[in-house]
Amino acid sequence: SISPTSGSPLGGGVLTITGSALGAKWGSVLVGDEKCNLLTWMDTKITCTIPKNNHGQHSVYVSVAANGYADTTGVDKFTVDFKVTDITPRVGSSLGGTRVRIEGKGFGNCSDVSSIKLGDLMSCDVDECSDTKITCTTKRIGKVITTNNGGKHPQYGLGYVWNPKEITIQPGDSVKWLWTLTTKSKTTGINVHQTDSSSSNEYNGKGFSSGEKKASGGLQETFTAPGTYFFSSDSVFGVDLFMPGKITVVGDAADTVLDLEVNMTDISAFHDLATGASGDAFSQTDCTVVDTFTCATAPTAADKFQFKSATCLTPDVTSLAISSGPKNASVPSWGFED
Repeated sequence: SISPTSGSPLGGGVLTITGSALGAKWGSVLVGDEKCNLLTWMDTKITCTIPKNNHGQHSVYVSVAANGYADTTGVDKFTVDFKVTDITPRVGSSLGGTRVRIEGKGFGNCSDVSSIKLGDLMSCDVDECSDTKITCTTKRIGKVITTNNGGKHPQYGLGYVWNPKEITIQPGDSVKWLWTLTTKSKTTGINVHQTDSSSSNEYNGKGFSSGEKKASGGLQETFTAPGTYFFSSDSVFGVDLFMPGKITVVGDAADTVLDLEVNMTDISAFHDLATGASGDAFSQTDCTVVDTFTCATAPTAADKFQFKSATCLTPDVTSLAISSGPKNASVPSWGFED
């Protein structure tokens, strides 16, 4: 017999194997294809550390020194439950922010769930979790594009032009500005701030800014909405020497179908499409639905759960206005000033 007969995908704990004629010389134990590291070996009992394993029922193999494999007929298999049985909804905004429910088994309290991914485009941040249900919110996986002051100015040489100075990114990506100048002058330095147009070098007062100029520094800003964002520096030193640039954030032109992954370290949950959803209603309690998801059809793969990043479900803010509040109140910056 074996005890216990089930465990976590991450393993851990002690597997006890009882039998007879196991010998005094240590052999080896496998749980499925994974090695069970031995702790003790006696003629009637073996103990070993339960290894990591994928979802499923795994036979336990005991190799006895000089005698081959022990007969395990009738012995329980070691069961690992880690599977997904449903995801709802299966369509949502291409910018993230869609609240989804994932059903399955073996999630624990999500303390061991290392990541939830939707392809390479999105992650899903956990809001609530039980052993059989995860509620999470989709989020774009952003890249970081770095620009520095390594460009060459036609008159002043290297160090006074952003390299690159025109950058094209997707929503959720970040731009990191880095700069350094070799100078002892307190009036020479670089900064970066958002401007209203390509012809302006002045900070617009509502976008990103690194503050006062200095010889070395940096700034990182994340862009969540499509649009064109202009930036510049103050005058680097006592001439009209500015360092302008432009960021273009381009939204997805078409829908993208993304494979769902629920991971514990390097172990991915099995996709059990046969079991199906629990049937429990899933409501978006914190919002009022004014339209439906009918403009985008859900993916229909037969062997995996998928999520569609749909352009038609991506909200588009066209204007902002203050309807109440102080007379001179200003609209805060949320990343879609353009």
